This record gives sequence, C-alpha cells and structure tokens, in this order.
Amino acid sequence: MSTFFKRLFVFATLCVLSGCNPSTFDGISEDHSLVIVSNAFDSSISFIDGKTHSTLTTWDTPHPVTGTLLVDHDRLLTYSTTSSMLYVYELSSGTQLETWEVNSGIDDAIIIGDTIYLTQRDQNIITTFSTNGERLREIAVGNSPQHLYSSGDELYVLNYEEATISVIDLETLTLSRTLPSIDRATDMILIDETLAWVGGHGRGTDITNYVEVIAIDEEESMNQIYAPTMPVAFLPHTDEVLVLSHGSNQLRLINPHTNEVSYTTDTVANPFSMAATDSYLFVAGYDSNTVEIFDLDTVSSLTTLTVGEGPIHLTIREEASHP
Repeated sequence: MSTFFKRLFVFATLCVLSGCNPSTFDGISEDHSLVIVSNAFDSSISFIDGKTHSTLTTWDTPHPVTGTLLVDHDRLLTYSTTSSMLYVYELSSGTQLETWEVNSGIDDAIIIGDTIYLTQRDQNIITTFSTNGERLREIAVGNSPQHLYSSGDELYVLNYEEATISVIDLETLTLSRTLPSIDRATDMILIDETLAWVGGHGRGTDITNYVEVIAIDEEESMNQIYAPTMPVAFLPHTDEVLVLSHGSNQLRLINPHTNEVSYTTDTVANPFSMAATDSYLFVAGYDSNTVEIFDLDTVSSLTTLTVGEGPIHLTIREEASHP
C-alpha cells in the first residue's frame, strides 16, 4: 500500500473511533470568488480568493478529503477515495449540514442540472443523488470508474482498470456505447464533438507519454500526441488545449487541429489537477504543497501559494450574481 493510502486509512480509522462529530469552521462570504483546494495528506481544505489570490482560510476537517463539489453557491460537498461518507457544508457559516452515505470511496463527482453523479470504483457503478441528498439510482459501467466528463446529453466515464470509456445517455440514464481508451486513464476532453483526447498515468514502468486521440463515431483510436510524461489533465484554452503532465511537471498548449505543441512551461512538483477562472489558471502541486497561479491569456506564472499537504483537487466558485 502506498504512503498516500496508508495515511488516509489511518486518518479514516481515527475518524471512526472519535465519532467525527459535526464541525464548524470559519465562514466565507458568498461574494468571494473561490479556488477550493482539497489537500489529501492532512485532510484540509484551503480557500483561495479567486481575485486577490490570498488564502482566506483553511478548514482542518475531521474526515478524509480528496475532492469537493459545489452543490450550489453556498453548499460544498466533500468526498474521498477512502471513505463511503460524503459531507455537506454551508460555506457562509462554515457549518456541516449533513452527511450522505454511498457504497465505497469516490474518485470523482459531477453535477448536471439537479442530479449529482458519483463514481463507485469498487462496485463498477455510477451512483446518483438529488441535490437534497436523496439517493436516486445506480448505473452499471466498466471496471473501476474513476473520472467523469459531460457533454450535451452524454456522460463519459473513464474506467481506470479496463481501458474503456462508458458513455451514458443522460435522458435514459442507460449505457449507450463503449469507447476504447488507455490503461489507467485520468482525464479526457472532446474536440469538436468528434474526437476524444484521453490521458493518464500508465501502469508500472509502462508510463504514458502520449495523449490518445479517439474517433467518437468510429469508436477507435486514430492518433497519438507526444506530451511526456503522464498527461493527466486537460482544459480548453481559446483555440487550443492546455495539457498538464504530472510526471514531468509541465504545462503544454497544443493545437487540436494540427496536434502541434505551441508552448511548454514548467510548473509545480507532481501536479495532478488544474482549474481556471476567466482570467487565471491554477495548478495544484501534490508534492510541493503549493498552488501555482498563471495568467490565463499568456500562461505565464504570477505567483505560488503554500496550501495544505498533498493538494490533489481544485474546485472553482465564481462570484455571486446579484439582481
């Protein structure tokens, strides 16, 4: 067992023994735009002001945290790969509102309309909830679903141990087709709704150095784009795609029409996650315990902030809209 999972297991065990009573933390104004950082090693959540880039507060939660999801502007759902419990907090008061329970740990969560979709890798299913916490249904997918990506009326599920992508029809909530993928895929992005770019870790010494290009209609792999090492995350960037490679600690801009790399820059140590607002790009450094902030237009580094231990996931909350 890796050090990461050992530490999470110990923390989860202590949480059960202590009872994990509901906690209250510093509240955060609803007016703030936020970058919400899930820190896996110390089970904390760092809150960065999306405009001033100052750290507003850090919540030291009594439970494991490897990801968060905004249920609405003021409710934050936290989840973990090692716990079957989800915790819902009110951001403005810092109060834990409720807990939801699923079958096992969660790798990814996404909200579409008023439905929340959660991966359940141990059961090979996607579990759905209403935003009020009502458990709705389970959808069978491939082996070890880890990442979710939505487009139009379809939900794409990357199956970590099976090198496939399960595609769910969001109208019928049934599996509509299965696409090829790569071993231990972690993220994907659609290009012009006809191609899927897929990246990931690889397995053991057989690491991934390429973005796999998959033709959606033909349901087959058609090309590869060199982006070493371990391209694990994607974001759209005007007419190009940002590609984050956590094995080489690099960011790339790649033209999706020519497949050529137009720009490369180094970033924080062992980055797993990135997220963007309208003006800024944020990259979480898992080994450096930092978040690097870039100007989104130029992809030039502006500053680096220290956060909790093992930042692994980023969630963006935009500014509140007022009538």
